[in-house]
Amino acid sequence: MSTKDIINEKFHLPEVTDKCPGCESKERMGMAIIDELDKLGVIKKADFKDGLVFNTPLINQRSMRVITTNDKEVSIISIYWDVCKSCKTMYATKIEFNTKIMRMPPSGMM
Repeated sequence: MSTKDIINEKFHLPEVTDKCPGCESKERMGMAIIDELDKLGVIKKADFKDGLVFNTPLINQRSMRVITTNDKEVSIISIYWDVCKSCKTMYATKIEFNTKIMRMPPSGMM
């Protein structure tokens, strides 16, 4: 069973939410800021098509072997989020599970 299946079975997470769970508004503060920064040329909206995101590797962080091994494939949970412009509730808009290759930065970069 995959990490995604285990988490979804236990927590019944929604894959995508397009409105605030509190007031059901679709007005998103984060996306409004992304739109404004795109207009100003500070960022490219295409780089934030799904909005703001927290990425967390699902690893045993006490294991130095995991941390120091190059080209280690680890599971990642990506929680896309925003804040409602109406009631200021922070909420997840999308949850994804992926795997990514972790690489150590070159010597002297840490």
